[in-house]
Amino acid sequence: MSLDVYLHGVPVGSLFRTNGGCGLAYAPQILGRGDTAAMAVSRSLPVRAEPYDADATRPYIEGLLPQGERRRRIARELALDTTDRYALIAELGSDCPGAVVFQRAGEPPPEPPDPDSLAWLDEDELHAVLAPHGEGLFERDDGRRMRFSLPGERHKLALVRDEENERWAWPEPGAPSTHILKPEAPEYPELIGLEMACTLAYRAVGLPVAHTSLEEIAGRPVLVSKRFDRWGEGPGAERLHQESLSQALGRAPDAEDDGPVREDPSVADCAGLLRAVGAEADVHTLLLANFCDLTIGNNSCPGVNRALLWTGRRAMLAPLYDIAATEVYGERRPRPLVVGAPPAPFLVDLGQTISECDFEFQPRLIEAVETMNRLCIAFSETVELAYGEDWYTTMMDEALQNVTARVIDFRGEMEHLRPPGHGRRD
Repeated sequence: MSLDVYLHGVPVGSLFRTNGGCGLAYAPQILGRGDTAAMAVSRSLPVRAEPYDADATRPYIEGLLPQGERRRRIARELALDTTDRYALIAELGSDCPGAVVFQRAGEPPPEPPDPDSLAWLDEDELHAVLAPHGEGLFERDDGRRMRFSLPGERHKLALVRDEENERWAWPEPGAPSTHILKPEAPEYPELIGLEMACTLAYRAVGLPVAHTSLEEIAGRPVLVSKRFDRWGEGPGAERLHQESLSQALGRAPDAEDDGPVREDPSVADCAGLLRAVGAEADVHTLLLANFCDLTIGNNSCPGVNRALLWTGRRAMLAPLYDIAATEVYGERRPRPLVVGAPPAPFLVDLGQTISECDFEFQPRLIEAVETMNRLCIAFSETVELAYGEDWYTTMMDEALQNVTARVIDFRGEMEHLRPPGHGRRD
């Protein structure tokens, strides 16, 4: 048994089961093409005649699949082993991040369906599937329900939005999802409002972010993100190819209880990747995004929550997504060890980031100070906006207090850079 692999609707190879997972073989008809780079499903899996084994494909395939409890719940409903990547992608791979579609061998190629033939969800079904820990998400007699693949641990849906008729449908191979819906989750109370506030603050300082809104759908509060890896609207949208920086670098998330130790890419790895694909200007965006992550306490892995958006052979840093001050939920970034007194942990973090991006220290440090101040103001204004528009949450205030304290503390750290006789307080 194998799965046909399509990229932009073109058959490019097959995914097959192996003893240790799944392998990938590119189709012979694309091996001699002059644009083979544009036919690769991942930069870490360039087109070649020799098939890729399970170790080589693991980073890309794992980067498509859910992790943690969400993965265990899905596997339980489908009666699958959580470590069986082939079986999971066979069930979920009809709609993935980017322009890749996995279909069982011999099935018809993806073709745009008649919009009226899509599996449109009624209000009751929407309410049920948006429930944080709802069971019965899959139905044996409905092969279209929940057939999409999204990484991460949070409960979320990938759906087709028909804005003209105000309706939602399950995606299909020929009808890609257009939006990602994140309902409120009890384990992270008020997270969707906090993520919205952080996203707006990043946008206010000039960073490219995914188009995001807070909405009430089927009686539930939901954070709705328009997919940046889609072109067009509604049932007529087309897929654009993307992959996380971790996938492009061949680094897999730690999704399996008995799997290899997770090895997150460093900022230097991510910066080097952007330069290698010709996206030199985006290294500066990566630097500023990391400054902002440090400031608000966004402790997610940059390799997982940053992506490349491919246009043929060229790539660019995709709009930023999953932006939240996760520090308020107890998540902590490992701090560097600082020898000597007084300690300056934030300054060390900034210095390390600047160094790993291979920029000159002093100009970028000045830029970091300016960016932090602007972000603090932008976040404060966003909290006021949320209060005025009635989507304010207490978590926003806690995050704002952390941001403000961090900016004030950093000013104190900066005093230790001043030489004696130049305004340094003794």
